[in-house]
Amino acid sequence: MAESPLPGLEQYFAKSPFPAEYTPNFLTPKEADDFFSFFNDWHYCDYKIVKSGLILKRKNVAFAGDPNHTQVRGSKESGVTFGAMETESADDDCGGNVLPSDENTPAVLRSLQKKLTAKLRTMVGYEQRTVNYLSVIRYSDQTVGIDWHKHSEDNGVDTPVLIVSVGAVRPFHLRLRKDHSQKWEQDAGHGSLIVLPASFNDTHQHAILKEKRPCGVRISVNSKCLIRPKVFSLKDGPGHYPRYAVYVGCRYEANGKLVEGTRYGNGKNPLAGTAGAIRTEAAFRKYVAERMSDPAFRTQALADLRGKHLLCWCRQIGPDRAEFCHARVWLEAVNQETAKSASSSGK
Repeated sequence: MAESPLPGLEQYFAKSPFPAEYTPNFLTPKEADDFFSFFNDWHYCDYKIVKSGLILKRKNVAFAGDPNHTQVRGSKESGVTFGAMETESADDDCGGNVLPSDENTPAVLRSLQKKLTAKLRTMVGYEQRTVNYLSVIRYSDQTVGIDWHKHSEDNGVDTPVLIVSVGAVRPFHLRLRKDHSQKWEQDAGHGSLIVLPASFNDTHQHAILKEKRPCGVRISVNSKCLIRPKVFSLKDGPGHYPRYAVYVGCRYEANGKLVEGTRYGNGKNPLAGTAGAIRTEAAFRKYVAERMSDPAFRTQALADLRGKHLLCWCRQIGPDRAEFCHARVWLEAVNQETAKSASSSGK
């Protein structure tokens, strides 16, 4: 296992204490060894970087209570995504499989999930929350890392990130987003846990940087508690809503750019604009019920919107919260329809 910090780099890091909670022996030696052995042998899929055509050495597989959730992989396949203009990477994985977290989940991961949930519930404000997303990432050697980033898929979402490390010791790096000279590092040892508060997603970036001397395989688990889908407002601005929240509004122009409307917009022809918008909630609920009675439309709506955070122009919080918001009606309709479908099929 590699030692850290690296010689010659100490002067670049702040001398103040590491600002996140660090537990060196969160897992017992046996738990850490068993987890490492299992996922070191896992058959990871290869993911090609489109620009370079190279296959990443960093491998990933994720397990989620809802693999279609916006905060898991985004909604880029739906065709109606409206993503924030982000200048930072939001990907803490390498595009591997996202599998359901259920009775078929490996026992070592189910055990870790229970232990992380127990830890989460000791934290103020999270006593009733559950860890329901775990991303296992394998760093094969010292040439493999992940650059400075935040989780913009979690913008506006209250979820701490709990990171477990097994295998080779690698420095875990933190820095302030607005002042990159303020940096910290912490050796992430075999079986250790680092907890990043939800607020750090606004204030900090983190990284596993490449090293100059040889080290063995490190496997990390990036875990968090996905929240129920909700509606966010575009008026709050990028950084205040999840990067992959699905826009369900009409066509509009902003900063000289035309943003395409979606079939879910509140307008007579939402692909063209807002003209003919339905003004009352009762009328819009009737409209949604009629649309969802069409089997083809319902199937597409569930595929596009189920489990996704939605994005529209209405204010969602504070004294200006919209009394009627068409996106909230869609949110309720698609998620209720899913529950009904599951119930009728005996699931």
